[in-house]
Amino acid sequence: MTFANWTGQKKTEIINLKRFQDLITIGGKIFYETHHAPLIKMQGFVNELYYELTVKGGGNVPVLLNSKQIRDDKGNVLGYKSTFFNITDRKKYEQELLLAKKKAEQAVVAKTEFLSTISHEIRTPLNAIIGLTNILHEQDKNPDNREYLNILKFSSNNLLGLINDILDLSKIEAGKVVLEEKDFDLRQLLHSIAGTFKLKTEKKGVKILVEPDKNLPVAFFGDDLKLGQVFTNLVGNAVKFTEDGSITIKAEVNDKVDKTYQIRFSVKDTGIGIPSNKLESIFEEFTQASSQISIKYGGTGLGQAISQRILELYGGKLMVKSELNKGSEFYFTINLPKGNKDKIIVSPKSIEQERKLSGSKILLCEDNPVNVIVVSKFLKDWDIDFDVAVNGQEGLAKIQEQYYDLILMDIKMPVMDGYETTRAIRELQGDRYSKLPIIAMTASSDLSATPKIENVGMNGFIGKPFDPKDFYNKLVKYLPLNFLSDTSIEALVKDSAEETKTKKAVSLERMLEIAEGDDIFYKGIINESIKSFIEIQDELREAFQNEDLQKAKDIEHKSKMVLDILKAENLASLIKKAICALELKDKKSFASEKYLVPLEKEIEAIVSELKSHN
Repeated sequence: MTFANWTGQKKTEIINLKRFQDLITIGGKIFYETHHAPLIKMQGFVNELYYELTVKGGGNVPVLLNSKQIRDDKGNVLGYKSTFFNITDRKKYEQELLLAKKKAEQAVVAKTEFLSTISHEIRTPLNAIIGLTNILHEQDKNPDNREYLNILKFSSNNLLGLINDILDLSKIEAGKVVLEEKDFDLRQLLHSIAGTFKLKTEKKGVKILVEPDKNLPVAFFGDDLKLGQVFTNLVGNAVKFTEDGSITIKAEVNDKVDKTYQIRFSVKDTGIGIPSNKLESIFEEFTQASSQISIKYGGTGLGQAISQRILELYGGKLMVKSELNKGSEFYFTINLPKGNKDKIIVSPKSIEQERKLSGSKILLCEDNPVNVIVVSKFLKDWDIDFDVAVNGQEGLAKIQEQYYDLILMDIKMPVMDGYETTRAIRELQGDRYSKLPIIAMTASSDLSATPKIENVGMNGFIGKPFDPKDFYNKLVKYLPLNFLSDTSIEALVKDSAEETKTKKAVSLERMLEIAEGDDIFYKGIINESIKSFIEIQDELREAFQNEDLQKAKDIEHKSKMVLDILKAENLASLIKKAICALELKDKKSFASEKYLVPLEKEIEAIVSELKSHN
């Protein structure tokens, strides 16, 4: 009777009158013929097949079917024994779960959008506060004013730290954080972290010690930035809660399998400690050991939670041992493969010593007047020539009218935003536009911003508010040597003959390697190089005087190998600059002598250098 009730039919309408196939939907009939029947014939049974029974008068009933063959002693099929389960309630629950899942996903999207919007709204005025504070701090030498500015700087940086903590956690929760692994020096990383807190610990009279295991290799392969974030959180907390004594950072080898090391890291302090009943809760978001901690020491209570999430990417877990008023030890164990020390990128001790930005030409696309004032101040201090465009459309026009080494592109602008403008630049014809460095400047924390920035063709981004040193670092990274501004060209023209003579225009190290001690071959290749540069000089003069762009590009391509071997970077830069200027000749007059004079001076210096080794 139950089955009859499900289908809305009488028992007498079904028994011996209808087959199972007659009581299911059209889709079910097709499934029965293609899957059900062949399967039960082959194995003698089927389990939990989903069907929908048709209801007399309209509607369907979802069921699961279990069925097996009934055979006689000779193996002949006599019939089938089938059991049906009405899963109407289960389907209802599934729908409710799907609806709840959809609502949860919508809530996550709404949260992400909210964080992006509120972050932009907070960071925009905060950028002005921090930027102008830095400027005033450099300019105002009045002791009283500097004290107030120090307080303002400290408070605004704390506010920025709180915002960044919340955003970091949101990125991790959204699954937007992945390990970006490379070769790095672990010892250097630990010493660098300790160095960043040196001033704070010295003021307190607290010793900060780094104790790496002597069995650690020089290089490991991993995400040094995220590991650095974990150590920064742990050491930062140790410094915050330690008034005297010491803080010790340790890295100990537990085990080694092939080239993978199991390392136990720890940060131990002699600070205030944590009550035993609070040890577990400190790893929860927005939680600290007590409300008094937040009042006295500040912070969001997110540092440990963020560290825990990062370590989970490595398959590790942050642990703690602590005793009230005696100190704490935070520790974790992760596996790190040995890296290649030759692939480690060594950061220069002083950026200023490595590269001067003087003479570069930048276009700043920014509509906020305060942001323009802040950025302009730093660009002027670094002797960078720049123009300003207040929207993307104006920026696009300027880029086509004159040459720039780099574009600082605000994301949110009127008329055309940063994304639209960058796409338009990349669609312009010519290598100049495809290779032009474009750096996004954004106060937004949109978790999807990074792939958006990459997809439109931007090279990187600078967050607002920015630290002047980070800003400088970014400019150094993206202002390539093969782009020189008009100012740089003029500076080269003004070089005295004496300076040109003493300047090394080329490096012969690669030639010596190629010669492998064969002196005859070495002198021969130098002679051929001298001839080559004389030919290049004549061909370039002809190409630029005739404004023959294609010929100039062909010469650049032809000379690339010899320029690379001799590391004649300055000449390569000058050729590139002249070609870019020639590409713009319809928008701006092309004065060939302006570019030929420094080019020929550089070639003469190269030939002179080569002859001295012949």
